Amino acid sequence: MIIRLGRLEATILCSLMIFASFIAAVAYETKSTAAATHTQTFSLPVVMYHHVTENESKAGKYTVLTREFENDLKLIKSQGYTTVTVRELIDFVKNGKPLPDKPIMLTFDDGFESFYALAFPLLQRYNLKAVVSVIGSVTERYSTIDDHNINYSNLNFDEISELDKSGIVEIQNHSYDMHKNSAKSRKGMSKLMNESNAEYSKALEADLMAAQRALWDNCRIKPTAVAYPYGAYSKQTLAIVKNCGFECTMLCEEKINKITQGDSECLYGLGRYNRESGISSEDFFRNILTD
Repeated sequence: MIIRLGRLEATILCSLMIFASFIAAVAYETKSTAAATHTQTFSLPVVMYHHVTENESKAGKYTVLTREFENDLKLIKSQGYTTVTVRELIDFVKNGKPLPDKPIMLTFDDGFESFYALAFPLLQRYNLKAVVSVIGSVTERYSTIDDHNINYSNLNFDEISELDKSGIVEIQNHSYDMHKNSAKSRKGMSKLMNESNAEYSKALEADLMAAQRALWDNCRIKPTAVAYPYGAYSKQTLAIVKNCGFECTMLCEEKINKITQGDSECLYGLGRYNRESGISSEDFFRNILTD
């Protein structure tokens, strides 16, 4: 049977066919655009150093030899990894700024002066970055005394300012005075047994902000991350840390982190691999640099 359409019906049918084709094209383009702009996720290994020494007798679980640190840097570069800072992670997650294909983060806890004397020159030589988390009260003390024994001394504010201005060292918060672990004190940033939530919140916030003020007043530095002393924290800790404006926290748990664009929660609770002495760079990084 042949259906004859009038001029009006034919015009309407033609318009509908054009509209349907347009809708199909838009749907295809939207799907293609979504596929092209998929959310990126990176695996991020983080290494945790503390003290550096040239004295073999002082090397141990939390103290590496200078040559071991240099070998680590050589291996990282040879494997094609690029060192990144907390700021770069935040820019990627929250602002969409690209990360290198194989990112890795090198962190130093406690703020020992050995970092300035022994590790910093090597970072400069190999053009690599590091994140140094300092203790506010200890930094203040070493800024008022003339003690530069790198077997135990800590960074002072002048050294911290120089490191910050180098462009390859980022300074972060390791508490003002909670780097303690004894029967007479809380362990790190954990809650005391008989401490109320309100008391704990007040104590932790006061400590964190005291460290922030010390670094701002003396160096014009505003840390964005907290490295928990001893990796110790409590259920309420993260909420308090967030309320203080910090965008990242670092633990002492050994795990590879997944950093996902648009997911700000992935920046909290970064795992880190403790680098101890007596292990070759190849053996230490064997199961960490997995790409």
